[in-house]
Amino acid sequence: MGITNTLTPNLEITVPSRTVVASNSKSGFLRMTNDSPVSQGSTLLNQATFTYTNSSGGNYVRELAHLDMHGSNSFSTERGKLLAITGLKSSVVPNFDDVSTIAQNTTGSTKSQTFINAGKITIKGDQASFTNSYDHDWDDQNRVASVINTEDGEVSVSPLDPNNKGSAVFIVSPEIDKAGNPSNFFIMLGKINL
Repeated sequence: MGITNTLTPNLEITVPSRTVVASNSKSGFLRMTNDSPVSQGSTLLNQATFTYTNSSGGNYVRELAHLDMHGSNSFSTERGKLLAITGLKSSVVPNFDDVSTIAQNTTGSTKSQTFINAGKITIKGDQASFTNSYDHDWDDQNRVASVINTEDGEVSVSPLDPNNKGSAVFIVSPEIDKAGNPSNFFIMLGKINL
């Protein structure tokens, strides 16, 4: 059985470290693989404070958010879901609207899988990143993958070794399922600290 913790506003939780052997097959603390976007949705929102540490380094990059596009919903559907959230930070919807407009005007896309950060994220350790994006939705070319760091968002990446070249804010995997090219939008309105 996996580790289960309930995230409660204003309370801190600690997730125990995984062993190197167990973590070799894991990807992302936050994982978004929306095989059924209509029932699951296609937007993941963070308004929390995270400290994410990759203490093992090694040959694998460990990302906070693993974004594996298997499906997407329309911007309008996901916008409606955002508007229904109690306590939603004021920057989220206008920044989401910006991505929607950019996607429609540049690629003609009307759907997206979107990860929104309106919280404070600190990433420590070597071989660590904020996001890692994949495109496995080859049959729907009318969509984009997007990552938004809102005006309220802050992302800090701090490798233990300042010469480490394996840490990053964003990673876009070249792995494509069957055909197509990933259309990824990274909208950074908040702070990025490297």
